[in-house]
Amino acid sequence: MVVQHNLHDKFFRSSMQNASIAQQFFQQYLPHVLSSALSLDAFEYVDATYIDATLQETFSDLVYRCPYKNSVNGEAKVILLVEHQSTPDKLIAFRVYHYLFNMLYKELKARPKSKAKNKLPAVFAMVFYNGKQTPYPYSLQLADCFDDPLKIMGQVLQSPLPLIDVNQVHDNELKKQQLLGIMTGAMKHCRERDVAYYLLDLMKNLNPIDLSSDLALEFIKTTANYVFKADNPPDFESLQYPSDLEMWNPHFEVTWVYEKFRNHLN
Repeated sequence: MVVQHNLHDKFFRSSMQNASIAQQFFQQYLPHVLSSALSLDAFEYVDATYIDATLQETFSDLVYRCPYKNSVNGEAKVILLVEHQSTPDKLIAFRVYHYLFNMLYKELKARPKSKAKNKLPAVFAMVFYNGKQTPYPYSLQLADCFDDPLKIMGQVLQSPLPLIDVNQVHDNELKKQQLLGIMTGAMKHCRERDVAYYLLDLMKNLNPIDLSSDLALEFIKTTANYVFKADNPPDFESLQYPSDLEMWNPHFEVTWVYEKFRNHLN
């Protein structure tokens, strides 16, 4: 079976390295929106050094670069990726996208610094299948490669990447978040000279119960240490020590953060 698979694979690869056959293949099987926008007579076959070594034994990875018809000097190009399979694979979509992003990552790493931030080229991937079992028995949707009863991956793969921009979270909201608000607030205001004022204000809103464990106190120590080492250390010289600090939370009398603040404020 391995020999037979390699026979199919080698024949397909050698055929697709023939420029005339590859051009006819893309004219026949690419979506019209692509075939009509690309200069298919100007594509170039990319050397197999792009292939991930972990996939070489099971995939025939054929990669082509094809310029847009309206690109200046042919610089803007689409990458066309063709996989061959003679045996069905339940995870084919994952394997193709794994290879696709691995290929793009290698290209990104090989760029000169002057182009490191440029957008990546578009990639269109196809699978050519000649297995005995037909039609192809498995899903070609990437989301279907996951054990996902809540359908999380479909949403993840089709939606923008979730981003929490801490700079956009209002301080009043952070004050409601107890220990989480301390972490978030420290990272939001770490570059400000008056961050010490802000942290003390946040600490006043803590529920004493939240400070009842050594882990909670250690977390506040870590937070204060982070602030002291951040890009713009707090301006302790202008900070006035709040006289009611010991009253609102006696735990701070024995914590490292209290000592740090007191040493700077006295």
